[in-house]
Amino acid sequence: FNSFTVGGFDSQSHSLVSHLIGVLGDGTKELAVGDCLTLGSSGIESDYKDIFKHSGKNGTDYVRLVGLPASLINMGIMGIMAMAYILIVGGHLSGPVCAGVLTIIGFAAFGMNPYNVVFLWIGIILMSFVSIWSLNDQAILLAAVFVPCLCGITGDFGPFWGIAAGIFHVSLVRNTASNFGWLDLYNNGYAAGLVTIILLPLIEYVNKLRGKDNK
Repeated sequence: FNSFTVGGFDSQSHSLVSHLIGVLGDGTKELAVGDCLTLGSSGIESDYKDIFKHSGKNGTDYVRLVGLPASLINMGIMGIMAMAYILIVGGHLSGPVCAGVLTIIGFAAFGMNPYNVVFLWIGIILMSFVSIWSLNDQAILLAAVFVPCLCGITGDFGPFWGIAAGIFHVSLVRNTASNFGWLDLYNNGYAAGLVTIILLPLIEYVNKLRGKDNK
């Protein structure tokens, strides 16, 4: 742009930027008003309740299934829940922990919801009563913010297996990285994969014994 100067913006650039900000501001206002009208007319409460009808396993795109407004509300609720968990257990909002919270917020539009995540956290909390570690340890906080990747187990097989998945995950994640000399970059993902490999056949076998069809 010829209107830029070495020292910063000249008057022409300033006018251009001001005009763009004004256009974006007006567009944002119109979008916000349009969204509010949409929320009021589309039954946002009903749309949000529909989120809980889905298990949350891979391919559960809430934006496509229930719409953007309900998905955004779910993202906000999941973000608040994740922050509340961290603060209640006395954890520190370090960089990796904040990254995990943002991951939860993002995937709250693609499978995660309060129902299929909270039982995973309950499993971690229960495990803390019989372990030497504390819930506010950094490694355990990381396990808590990344354990929602197992939310499909809760959604598919119910709260009991969700709690079991949380217990298995927090138990494994503290021991898997050492097997690779702490060079495993995605330790929580690796541990979650092991939990799935171990737990899913067990769930299917138990359901078979009980005469229940596996989903």
